[in-house]
Amino acid sequence: MKIFFHAVLLVMSLLLSSATQSSSDITHSALPSQSDLHHCGSARLKVLFWEVYQSHLFTPANTCNDAARPLYLEIEYLRDIKGSALVEQTGKEWREQGLESPEQGRWLEQLDALWPDVASGDRIGLYLDRRGEATFYFNDKPLGRISEPSFGRDFVGIWLAENTTRPALRRQLLGLP
Repeated sequence: MKIFFHAVLLVMSLLLSSATQSSSDITHSALPSQSDLHHCGSARLKVLFWEVYQSHLFTPANTCNDAARPLYLEIEYLRDIKGSALVEQTGKEWREQGLESPEQGRWLEQLDALWPDVASGDRIGLYLDRRGEATFYFNDKPLGRISEPSFGRDFVGIWLAENTTRPALRRQLLGLP
């Protein structure tokens, strides 16, 4: 798995070095060098009979917690899902966690513009840099960035916050017993 992640980082770095974007709201940034992050844990989301995704969390060494920065969260989808359904679920998770901020409507609109429909085997990755700014990737290609640290905190909190709706998944991602 570590070799796979290193290869992913190398490919993303090469893609990012040549990427350009005209929108000031969506920019690209380079991922950290392969020695900066290590694998904390993995978790599979299963709802009733359906396997939905396999997730992997990478953070700096000895910092497997919800406040670790930078971090990379990758989700490999195990079924076809509309991008709009992913956005809708994001809003639902925030509501169930009791997170409400005036920015959430705008963030959900940005996600709706960024995220494609996914098929089984597709991956969406989230890189949060040291400032908490979020850059998304789709199958190792940059999708775009939301640069507000409060978005990064709230978004990754869906999986990693103590008040997540899926505490067993959180424990597995963080490598906790």
